[in-house]
Amino acid sequence: MIVAVGAVLRVWWATKAQAPTELRDPALYLLLGGQIADGNGYSYPGAEGGVTAYYPPGYPMMLGALIWLLGPLPGELSAFDVAVGANVVLSLATIVLVFSLGRRLVDHRVGLAAAAIFALWPNLVLHTGLALTETLFMFLFVLMLLVALAGRDVARHPGRWRLVTVGVLFGLTGLVRPVSFVIAPLFLLLWWPAGAKVAVKRTAVVAVMVAAMVLPWTIRNAIQIEAPVLI
Repeated sequence: MIVAVGAVLRVWWATKAQAPTELRDPALYLLLGGQIADGNGYSYPGAEGGVTAYYPPGYPMMLGALIWLLGPLPGELSAFDVAVGANVVLSLATIVLVFSLGRRLVDHRVGLAAAAIFALWPNLVLHTGLALTETLFMFLFVLMLLVALAGRDVARHPGRWRLVTVGVLFGLTGLVRPVSFVIAPLFLLLWWPAGAKVAVKRTAVVAVMVAAMVLPWTIRNAIQIEAPVLI
């Protein structure tokens, strides 16, 4: 029921959404996504365009991949249509993830309450109709938390592959919104009860995987832009 209500709100809002007309973040994300889909890389179009690293690459890369995949389908889908459709799907998936996270950490009622708040929160509905990073970020961030905190025992004693997965998801989250890296010290606190040495080792595994996600982009920037742009 909660997901159904969330779906009605998001689909209704998506039908009201309009493509951006001003050259601001949403329009530039769509331009970059279209460039990636066309095989022109992460660059602006036109004679005065060129390679850039102005925005974190995660969201435009997702858009580019989806535009490229959906291009051969019959009918005409604009880049904005793809962005809004992806937002609706990701936002609905996040409702389910929020429920699962609340249920695993506390109980079924908390999961339902958290999912209901997420489904009905006005800003989260609003962002499904905008070509912005928030919806993808929330999906990746909550998914990472669910993997890391799948249960109290799991959170205290994660296996190696769980740590690797958390690191990959954390890296992808940072490529969408780098500000998410401010929570990195919390991993040490999460695993500190097992001992300082264990906490440092586990956090190091996550850090290595984050680096594996981020460094290819950093190297690309160093080569193409000739500047040390981390993300």
